[in-house]
Amino acid sequence: APITEFDLDGVEPTFHPIGDLSNVLREDKIRGSFTQEVALENAPKQEDGSFLIPSILGEGGDR
Repeated sequence: APITEFDLDGVEPTFHPIGDLSNVLREDKIRGSFTQEVALENAPKQEDGSFLIPSILGEGGDR
């Protein structure tokens, strides 16, 4: 049914369907990260410090 068929007198417009939301994300904190060697140590294939993965487009082969 079109919205014009409902009695909306006295209904306040809303700008978000869920209502009064607040930011629920955690605070950003600087943490350590993996070294390149650790990140690549279980990679099936690697080349020049990067993951080497099968191509899914074009000629094929690894990229």
